[in-house]
Amino acid sequence: MDTNEKDYIESEEKWKMQQWLWNYQMESKCNRLLQIAPRWGGLGADMWRVVTSMVSSFESNRTISLQRGSLSQYAHVSLCPKQTFDCFFNQFTICPSFVSKLNTSEDKYDIFRPDSPVITKPTTKFGKTKRGLLWYYAQVLHFVWQPLPEVMEVVMDIRKKIKWQHPLICLHIRHGDGYTENKLHPIEGFINGITKLQKHFNKTKGQHVNRIFLATDDPEVIEVMKNSTSYDVIYNEEPRKNIRGSQLVEQYKHLGHLPTIQVIANMIMMSDCDGWVGTFRSNFAKLPFLLSYAKYGYVMPHHSVHDDKGWPGLSFDTRELNWQ
Repeated sequence: MDTNEKDYIESEEKWKMQQWLWNYQMESKCNRLLQIAPRWGGLGADMWRVVTSMVSSFESNRTISLQRGSLSQYAHVSLCPKQTFDCFFNQFTICPSFVSKLNTSEDKYDIFRPDSPVITKPTTKFGKTKRGLLWYYAQVLHFVWQPLPEVMEVVMDIRKKIKWQHPLICLHIRHGDGYTENKLHPIEGFINGITKLQKHFNKTKGQHVNRIFLATDDPEVIEVMKNSTSYDVIYNEEPRKNIRGSQLVEQYKHLGHLPTIQVIANMIMMSDCDGWVGTFRSNFAKLPFLLSYAKYGYVMPHHSVHDDKGWPGLSFDTRELNWQ
């Protein structure tokens, strides 16, 4: 994107928000805590919960604190005893992690609850903004999502191996344990989304975009897309089975943290695409979309096969998703 006055304003506003988040979390005296206990969900769901709880903490003047073992499904205790997000990401709270739920009868402690009141507008504590609620959540995600150097090394290695090159469309198809949460969508719906974006790029930029970065947990999807003559499909070579991510990590525990890091790497690469096709009902797909919004200040061209209720508990102006 070319540098102009609009970009400068966006960068300055983003910088102010990130600076405020740093001051709030990293210069806290930790005398009022909002504890985040694990829910044993997927990696994407756990990260989204950190974001929503951090937003909630601003409204109650608290600082978040993570429970030890909150990522025990994805982080091996022998490699990272705390088993928190610190195993893969830079520290985003100065308050120490706790071993178990503390006494919440004292005002010092509170536990984040999923039924907490819905935040309907960005906090004004960091200054006034004309940006919407979705941008606000995206900036909080960007703050907590700062991968460790060893994670980024894997990302750069994968990008080199698969010959990452723009322009390209990211495609995320989650099967795995997805059927336990949502009805699986036929692959034709995702193909329709790709076609929609291809027409957009051809009309607006004169580009024929047929390079697809595919992120999926289903080996059969890989074969279907590879056999298509319509696309140049690239993807990360990693263990794939139609089971929960935590079960996959357990089966390949002899590889250490590599399976988890590869999952995170897929998310990072999906945030750097020119277009996005997936479903907002998947946190795995939703997080990269928001990361891209946070980094570049606009939503990338996208198509969600489930575009009706993909943001539970988040009430925002849907015009913020406009890209056409």
